[in-house]
Amino acid sequence: MSTSDNIAEEHMGLTTVNAKNSRRPVSWWPEIRQCTLTIVLMLSLLIVIMHHNRAVDKEIHWLKSNYINEQYDQKMIVISNTTSNLEEKYSYLENKLDAQDFDIRSQQTQIVRLHDLLDIELNTTAGKLNDTVTIVKEEMDNQVQKVNDNVSTQSFYMIYQFAGTFALLGSLISIWHMTAHLRNFNQPIVQRKILAILWMVPIYCVSS
Repeated sequence: MSTSDNIAEEHMGLTTVNAKNSRRPVSWWPEIRQCTLTIVLMLSLLIVIMHHNRAVDKEIHWLKSNYINEQYDQKMIVISNTTSNLEEKYSYLENKLDAQDFDIRSQQTQIVRLHDLLDIELNTTAGKLNDTVTIVKEEMDNQVQKVNDNVSTQSFYMIYQFAGTFALLGSLISIWHMTAHLRNFNQPIVQRKILAILWMVPIYCVSS
């Protein structure tokens, strides 16, 4: 397999991993591992290209030196053969150089594509993380608001319960005293004023 096929397979693997991870809860470590792996792949590809260029330069130098030596040795023997060999070797070298140049350009194009894909993946991941953080913050705010509402409602209910309990208790005690005065209505002048005062408790309890 060529280097471009390996890079394509690595990129497909990264895309599949990103598609699977997008369904799970988002975490930072898978994204960091993906970025690190992509950077390592790009650096490895650059090192391979540089090594390949050096090998090509050495091969060209070697071919040129051999060609010069053969031309020097055969120049005085057969001029026509030397001219034909020169043209054939020149065309061979030119074709080989063109092929190498085409390979280098294709590899550079693949590097640019990988860089663009990496930028797109990083931007997409950052957008998803921002959306997730926003959703989580909204849910937390809603939960806090619900808890506050429940606490305030329960506090109101407790206040009403305490108020109703004491109002009912005060009314019952006041009615009990009034019935006791009515059963023993011996001093009407004084007890009428006491009954009027005792009537204030249930009246105010009901009105409150």
